[in-house]
Amino acid sequence: MDNPPTQITTPFPKPFQLKVVIPGLLLTSGLALFATSLKKIPSLSFLSALILAILLGIVVKNTIGTPKIFQPGITFTLKRILRLAIILLGLQLSLPQVIAVGPIGLGIVIVTLVSTFFGSIPLFI
Repeated sequence: MDNPPTQITTPFPKPFQLKVVIPGLLLTSGLALFATSLKKIPSLSFLSALILAILLGIVVKNTIGTPKIFQPGITFTLKRILRLAIILLGLQLSLPQVIAVGPIGLGIVIVTLVSTFFGSIPLFI
């Protein structure tokens, strides 16, 4: 009559494993630091470090490529850290700056924000 215990599964994902994401976090952090130093070059100073880091990531991915060991950290950075960085970048805008772009510019900003928000929802489902 004694039945062996059954394994109970939970709907929660596996616990976050820091050691799996460290290589990718180090890679993306290195690119971010490099982008910050590139911003000090006068001809690149008009670009934010965030934009430079994104461009560097695109160049690295399309020229050198990224080994599989970096993928979990890169994915974590894309889904969590990049989204936070974009939000913080948007907070740098002041109301007078938004008004100065005019109604067309304001419309573009609103469409971009809405599409980014709704476009990123599938990343978190």
